[in-house]
Amino acid sequence: MTKLSGLSRVYAVTSVLACLLLLSSSVQALPSVTLTQVARRTVEYYFASDRLKRGSLAKLIQEFPAGESASKQGGLFVTLSRRGQSRACWGSLTPVHKDLVAATVYATVAALTHDYRFRLISSGEWEQLKVQVTVVKAVEPIHSIEMQNPLSDGLMVRAGGKSGILLPGEARDAYYQLVKCKLKAGIRPGEPCQLYRIRADVYQ
Repeated sequence: MTKLSGLSRVYAVTSVLACLLLLSSSVQALPSVTLTQVARRTVEYYFASDRLKRGSLAKLIQEFPAGESASKQGGLFVTLSRRGQSRACWGSLTPVHKDLVAATVYATVAALTHDYRFRLISSGEWEQLKVQVTVVKAVEPIHSIEMQNPLSDGLMVRAGGKSGILLPGEARDAYYQLVKCKLKAGIRPGEPCQLYRIRADVYQ
């Protein structure tokens, strides 16, 4: 067995450390994806896979690089629109999936299949859709609509078992946001209701 000199040992150790550092930096450099990219890829996958096969959503989720969104939970909504008009929206104020990536995938598919307020999105229009992902940070009761900023905050109303939600940006005026939200919930204009501000981050 050939013995290494002191200098050779130092060189060998240095080379190993350099390789380890290079490997570590290459792993950290793996590209992450945004939640809007996740939603867009899910729409594409939905129409390319003949309405999805059993277990294929879990496989799709595993394809996305593990980034910050893969370790966080939160309420989340996916909105699909075309030419400034909503075509589908689905989500939850509270976490229902293990992380935001999974929540985005499942909410996107639910928007495509379960939002019967709109005509179902066809295979001929999905490429023209604009994707928006809204991540809920907090839901807090408010006593008045006066301090509400509908461009940055969503609104939820509740009364007699009925409720409605408007996400940030769906109205430009606070009072119109309230009227529209009550109408969506089926609450009469003069009927008292509980108000909740939805603080959220919106990604487009």
